Amino acid sequence: MLMRLSILILAALSMTSANVVAQQTASPVTLIAAKRGDAFSNPQTKIEARDKAADVVLMLRVGGLTAEQFRKIDRNEVYVLAGEEQLPPNVVAVGVIDGKPEMLVVTVGPRNTRNMTLVLGTYPHLRFTAEEAVAAELK
Repeated sequence: MLMRLSILILAALSMTSANVVAQQTASPVTLIAAKRGDAFSNPQTKIEARDKAADVVLMLRVGGLTAEQFRKIDRNEVYVLAGEEQLPPNVVAVGVIDGKPEMLVVTVGPRNTRNMTLVLGTYPHLRFTAEEAVAAELK
């Protein structure tokens, strides 16, 4: 009986430690949307691709962190990688949508590249594929 109890305790401990490792390696950051358009506008700004045949405006909505965690990310460490090209953001904003904190990242990049990587400071990089459709204007 004591032997069975020892085996059960060891099995439970090994499962618990495996779960902790999985949680530590998984990124809390999630990509909600990756939309493309010829322009982005809000009440404060309007961003357009200079060469609409070659470039596109990319609007990313990111979730999974608290508003405070988003605010602590150094804005100089927020960018998108399109192949080898590093795309600095034109807009980085934090807000609450449907009761959940989100970060908005808007940049301009190559129209023919949809597979990209979002870099948010020290958080694990997020690989994503932007939507194929290109809207006239993103809001």
